[in-house]
Amino acid sequence: RGCVLENYSKDRIGIFREALREVGRTFKSWAPLLKHIEREHEAYTQTLEQYSVDVDTLQLRLTELEGDYSHKFKLMKNEQLEGRSAEKAAALKELTEAKGEISKLEEDMQYLQRDV
Repeated sequence: RGCVLENYSKDRIGIFREALREVGRTFKSWAPLLKHIEREHEAYTQTLEQYSVDVDTLQLRLTELEGDYSHKFKLMKNEQLEGRSAEKAAALKELTEAKGEISKLEEDMQYLQRDV
């Protein structure tokens, strides 16, 4: 097929899937076991693909939060909110919540990356 076997890809997995099916057709007594292995592999592959989407989504959200957090921190640091204590308190609350969400997203990403 011309795919690089050192890297995981749909083409590489397809090659092994076809080989597994051919072995099942050739050795009929092994076919039920191999079919079961194939179904388990397919379910696992779909789970990994979903984890990959989840990691990408978390990474995007994390990047957005970090940018927002950084911007608001700079505003407070530059004292652009000076004399407006209500706005400062609201901005500080948002920053604290964003920092908590960032930490949670980082934990989720570490968990997903360990499983992937």
